[in-house]
Amino acid sequence: MSFQYIQPTDEQKAIMQKFRDKYEALSLEVQSVPNSRGLSLAKTKLEESAFWLNKAITQNDALC
Repeated sequence: MSFQYIQPTDEQKAIMQKFRDKYEALSLEVQSVPNSRGLSLAKTKLEESAFWLNKAITQNDALC
């Protein structure tokens, strides 16, 4: 397990941006749901998922 920052390659950055755009589009769609604890949790989990995906992209050489 590593807790060090991993500098993404240009190719990894492009992959991360592709998913970031998709997460942003979904996040905007979710805004149409009335405010509730469930919505807050869904938004938190969406953000958490994006972070984990970035980690997976930078730590998986097979992806690129």
